[in-house]
Amino acid sequence: MSLDSTNRVAIEEDTAFKKLCSRLRGRNKYDRIVTTGRGGLSVAQKLAYLLDIPVYVTVFSQELRELNPSDLFVDDIVCTGSTIGSIPRFVDIATLVHRKSALYKPTFTGLVYEGDEYITFSWEADTDRTKKDIHEQFQG
Repeated sequence: MSLDSTNRVAIEEDTAFKKLCSRLRGRNKYDRIVTTGRGGLSVAQKLAYLLDIPVYVTVFSQELRELNPSDLFVDDIVCTGSTIGSIPRFVDIATLVHRKSALYKPTFTGLVYEGDEYITFSWEADTDRTKKDIHEQFQG
């Protein structure tokens, strides 16, 4: 799947998050939330506060294959499904947004999105400018 990042759409994050939380309510079987850095971390942190469980951030895809049934994997979006495709099927997956055309479907989601637009989130606001500012600040 090829996404055109010039054709962007913002979603109602608060509404999607409330729906995701309502779908997770009453499920107390998780010992920790596992996520990858960047987008997934924003959603995982909020869920960790609500579920009162710790967050573990992984940067290695090998670690995703070693999750256990008491882990809840969290990401901001399932776009193509490539990230969650390496997670064992017995691990529950929660995402803010699930693109309907993705190869894999999360266990819980706040919003199913049917379009092809590049979805942006508030924590990604103006990432090009942010990258430029960081480079200027730290690389002189």
